[in-house]
Amino acid sequence: MKQITVTEYQPIVAGAGGVPRAAFDALKMMILKSADSQGEVLDFMQLSVRKGIGEVITVKNYVGIIVTKDGTILEILPKIADNQNQDDVRKLLLNMLKTLRDNAPFKHMQTAHLNTARMPLLEVFIHMFINEVSALVKRGLKGGYQTVQQNGCTFKGKLRVLDHIRANYAHKERCFVEYDSFELNRPENRIIKSTLLFLCRITSDIRIRSDLSKLLFVFDEVDSSNNVEADFQSVSTMRDMKEYETILNWCRVFLQKESFTPFSGDEIAFSLLFPMETLFESYIASLCRKYVSSDYTLHIQDHQYYLFDDPHKRFRIRPDIVFLGNNDYPTVVMDTKWKKLSSSFPNYGISQADMYQMYVYHKKYNAKKVVVIYPKVCDSLDAFEMKTNGNDNVHVSICFIDLLNDKNNTADQDIVKQRVFNILDNEITGAE
Repeated sequence: MKQITVTEYQPIVAGAGGVPRAAFDALKMMILKSADSQGEVLDFMQLSVRKGIGEVITVKNYVGIIVTKDGTILEILPKIADNQNQDDVRKLLLNMLKTLRDNAPFKHMQTAHLNTARMPLLEVFIHMFINEVSALVKRGLKGGYQTVQQNGCTFKGKLRVLDHIRANYAHKERCFVEYDSFELNRPENRIIKSTLLFLCRITSDIRIRSDLSKLLFVFDEVDSSNNVEADFQSVSTMRDMKEYETILNWCRVFLQKESFTPFSGDEIAFSLLFPMETLFESYIASLCRKYVSSDYTLHIQDHQYYLFDDPHKRFRIRPDIVFLGNNDYPTVVMDTKWKKLSSSFPNYGISQADMYQMYVYHKKYNAKKVVVIYPKVCDSLDAFEMKTNGNDNVHVSICFIDLLNDKNNTADQDIVKQRVFNILDNEITGAE
């Protein structure tokens, strides 16, 4: 297997200096086939032609993993700095993934014992799954009682009279019985075994394959799933199956390819892609939760207001972060934008539509200030403010957060957290 690491917006070509031709063709077909239910092409990759180069695929603002059927592993990392270190950016990406909420298994990742900075993302995810399954095996797999019907020489359970008469009229030595048997072959265990088998096929790491094989030996009495969707629907929600929850979430990631980019295509063996806007918002929101004081109530993805209220509520607005002031403290609305601003762009690259959005947030929440946080890159501007004149009194602050350490570009989460806290101190305390 060949592994290739690229960053957002980095062009991908076929052949020397790029990906194998088979992998390139698979990515091309994925782009052409990736239309949603309305027929609109999902905008996470772009196919174009460049003079002197030929066909080029450009990954947009999505990061993650794509494994093609020929075994090529494409790892896509965030684009943060011009001379960024891949190991540090990979570490930052894992820190961002840990902040995802809902049922994402990434928030449970324990990576302290792994050298994740130098380990490809796919291997990190597989290691996390192996660790979860190994812990489950040590505690013991859950079994369940299943009804078994059997025609044999041993009497067990209860006799099925009609079946016994039909089957054993000429065989008095047999009996047709029905009994309950305690077995490990239940939907949850079948899903796990299917995931172990799938990971054996897509990984080329010898040590990982060895660990997967050892776990498969434990699941020897369990069948692989013939219908993954049906088995997922049959998963027990009883409290005694709680310890399976994270493992099954990993199984959904690997078997159902659950990610933020639903697409179809037989050319891809596995894919897991995340929009950087979502990761950036989740990362900043997780740090804001650690900052908020009793003077404010924090709302993430608040959705209490609509753009229009009469005659019906229409066009719900949903700011990323709202510091709702308690008592007489003013409300501050925050939004995150994964976009690189530059003094060489008109209006520094700030979208006019985004500023209309901030204007609406300011009015609907009667906010003292709206803060927009962008990632800081090499040519980023210093923080600045924009205000309207007259009675509008709309106040928007443009701030930048450096996600890597300035001195050596290391992904130190404590440093990033302190930088976010500094922004919040300046913007929220200054708004009071």
